[in-house]
Amino acid sequence: MSQFLTVAALFLLLLSSSPAAASEQTPLAPASVDALTTAINRLATALEAEQKSTNNKESLERLNLAIAYLSFRSRRIEVVERDINALKNTRNNIEDAQKTWSERILALEERQKQSMGGVNGDLSKMIEDSKTQMAAFKERQARLGEEIIQLENRNYELQREINSIEKFVERHLDF
Repeated sequence: MSQFLTVAALFLLLLSSSPAAASEQTPLAPASVDALTTAINRLATALEAEQKSTNNKESLERLNLAIAYLSFRSRRIEVVERDINALKNTRNNIEDAQKTWSERILALEERQKQSMGGVNGDLSKMIEDSKTQMAAFKERQARLGEEIIQLENRNYELQREINSIEKFVERHLDF
């Protein structure tokens, strides 16, 4: 760029010389003018190429930024999916525990029916505690279901964001 300005300034200086000084100097030879014109044209072409290169660099920077964002979002989606899977595993474990406690309650109730002395206080207390535990399991299971739904919605939003950014990258890859 500075070479272009230097050559252009030199050319303008030669052209804008005072008429008195021009008559004292020898006129520029046609070969010199042609060489100067060729040099200016080459510099103009180099300037255009540099501007295109600068535009390409800016496009590459935008694409690199978009790719970094995609990478970040992809990792975030992986974390959300891991959280969803962990919550689903916990929910399944709670369902298994509920089955076990339900069987325990049935066994305790059966034992109480078969006991000779009528209502057994210890068995009644164990049945009541087991039912309380079952209620806690059901509450926990409901909360886990809500958390899973929220995380799945978040995951869906992240997927949509990634899709729109991928489209941006694809559109700008053929610059």
